Amino acid sequence: MLGKLMKYDMKYMARVLPWLYLGAFAMSLFISFILYLSVTSSIEALMVTVILGILPLSLMLGALSVCGTVFMMIRIYKNMFSDEGYLTFTLPVKTHNIVWSKLLTGAVWNVFGGIVTIAVVVMPVTTVLVTLVKGNPDLAAELSASGEIMRALLDMLPQGPGFVTSLISIILNLIVALFSSNALFMLSCCLAQMLNKSRGIASVGIYLGMNFLLSSITNASSRITLSVPAEAEPGVYIPEMQYFYSVIESASATSLVTVLITAAVTALAIFFSCRIVKRKLNMI
Repeated sequence: MLGKLMKYDMKYMARVLPWLYLGAFAMSLFISFILYLSVTSSIEALMVTVILGILPLSLMLGALSVCGTVFMMIRIYKNMFSDEGYLTFTLPVKTHNIVWSKLLTGAVWNVFGGIVTIAVVVMPVTTVLVTLVKGNPDLAAELSASGEIMRALLDMLPQGPGFVTSLISIILNLIVALFSSNALFMLSCCLAQMLNKSRGIASVGIYLGMNFLLSSITNASSRITLSVPAEAEPGVYIPEMQYFYSVIESASATSLVTVLITAAVTALAIFFSCRIVKRKLNMI
């Protein structure tokens, strides 16, 4: 039944988000074409085009990062906590499946949004670099040398301090980012149902409050972690890069602590959402 619930949630999200992604891709393609024309004209024209193109591209990236989550929040509230809840909670499914359907659907669309965001950024940058390299052999040689240095650093990276911690932190960040916002909003809506009126406004207020509290906790933990001196195996350090290694170790440990706190809060939000929804406390 979870699959059937997700099918309808996916269809609801598909009414708007694919058009947003298509618009972002088309804008990136148009900017890439203008950048190509500017590069072949002159460096001055390229600089003007870059400056003019930053604002619309930034707005589009902001829309991509926000709209998917906001639209999923609207789906959560309308389908579970408004008049649609009369129908939703009469379905022959377990209540926790209703919660997970929304969270998993939001995660899927977050993945799509992330892929589109990467494509929107990479396309104009690649266009400029490829065009410049073709017209400037010296630049091509410099980029090739820089690439060799980068590859050497990447080969050394797994042997450096903080690599495993950083890798775990990155993976956890990617996973938690798919669920955290929707899970916190779900819990906010559930808590707001305990009120007799203004539940929609209360849901938003509780959500903003929980985000502020979570941000305060993670910032405090980051300051504590950064104040702890980093230690590594003596044979790992290159003396000239000791300070750099220390910074990397501290940053990776701080990132791991932050994401673990966020993951714990997200898991608790999902758990309590399922419990409250199961009781159907003032859900409609």
